Amino acid sequence: MIDPVCGMEVTPEDAAGTFQYKGEQFYFCNESCLEQFQANPEHFLAPPSDRIDTTPVDRTAIYTCPMDPEVRQLGPGTCPKCGMALEPLT
Repeated sequence: MIDPVCGMEVTPEDAAGTFQYKGEQFYFCNESCLEQFQANPEHFLAPPSDRIDTTPVDRTAIYTCPMDPEVRQLGPGTCPKCGMALEPLT
């Protein structure tokens, strides 16, 4: 299975969470991906070319990796361990 948020491969037995939407079961690599999908499933089911994110980026915020929470940095970027996009720390 493919996590619809980050694109990582997930086996059902190792999934951090699942969510059923429109009769289809989705599997997620971590809680952050599950929460993002639950908040806006249509965004993640749209073709990548239609996924335009207009949320302003806060370059003064601390960002962290959902898979490697010990990774933290000022501003957005990618995780040096797994390559996932960093998310603002909440």
